[in-house]
Amino acid sequence: KRISFVYDALGRRIAKEYKGRVTRWLWDGNVPLHEWQYEGSFRPVWSMGDENNLHQMPESTENLITWLYEQGSFVPCGKLVGEEKYSIVSDYLGTPSHAYDSSGSLVWERELDVYGSPRKGNHDFVPFLYQGQYVDIETGLAYNRFRYYDPQIGNFISQDPIGLLGNNPNLYAYTYDSNSQVDPFGLDMITVYRFDQRSPATIKSGGGFHAKIPGANVDLKDYAVNNTKSQYISTTYDINSAIDFGNISYDYKGNGYIYKIEIDSYKGINVNDILGTESPFPSEKEIAFIDKIPNENIKGYIHAKDIKNSNNINWHCY
Repeated sequence: KRISFVYDALGRRIAKEYKGRVTRWLWDGNVPLHEWQYEGSFRPVWSMGDENNLHQMPESTENLITWLYEQGSFVPCGKLVGEEKYSIVSDYLGTPSHAYDSSGSLVWERELDVYGSPRKGNHDFVPFLYQGQYVDIETGLAYNRFRYYDPQIGNFISQDPIGLLGNNPNLYAYTYDSNSQVDPFGLDMITVYRFDQRSPATIKSGGGFHAKIPGANVDLKDYAVNNTKSQYISTTYDINSAIDFGNISYDYKGNGYIYKIEIDSYKGINVNDILGTESPFPSEKEIAFIDKIPNENIKGYIHAKDIKNSNNINWHCY
């Protein structure tokens, strides 16, 4: 049988069609807020009115489900269906394990193996798996925003678009350790480094790192070759490259810090990959970010003069 999916411009899945039945989603930022099903097709159905005017037939939302989440997270904590209200209990990773109705009675429970396949129960009542994942009963795969995860093998079914920069053991890996890590976007976090002459206090008071011209539209090659003021913020995934910048600046300026940054990989631009042989400084291994790197992504810092060994850095808390 054929199953088809529809996505919006942000990679959010908004419809699924299977055996003449449509499942629709309405999103709130990065989480699906409303979900409903109906018979028919996803594309709008038009009808001729009494006065020969066209109008769109409304979609049925009689079985509307509303999902509630812990504030600012991907962890579901409630399910609303009509007048029925259910509480969802999750484990320490934010993976749902139990659901209770408004009277406190257990209505659903699930126990998973290390990869996310059910050892007990199923995904029917609460389809969420690890944070950011929604299990499709039809395929057995979990939609993970930018990729699909297979809980039978513990891997994604497509390669990470940034290769091995996400610090994963291979191109299809979910995380290094599914007992302690999650990947809500299917892209994981990457660790990058930035040398900056300004102090941590100055960076923090300004809200993080900012591009010289936020919102600009400077060509990436122009920025990389000519160091043109632009919307880009320079970082590197190679700590030794950041150290080299630090040594140069410390020798001539007498001050400077290296900052450790953890950020969603999909927000970064691998300059070498995009420019290829036209990349002017491939040894810098640059990852460029657009407009801003906020404080919450800056995890540590160290003065350039204090680095003795790149394999053993005592980062200060930011």
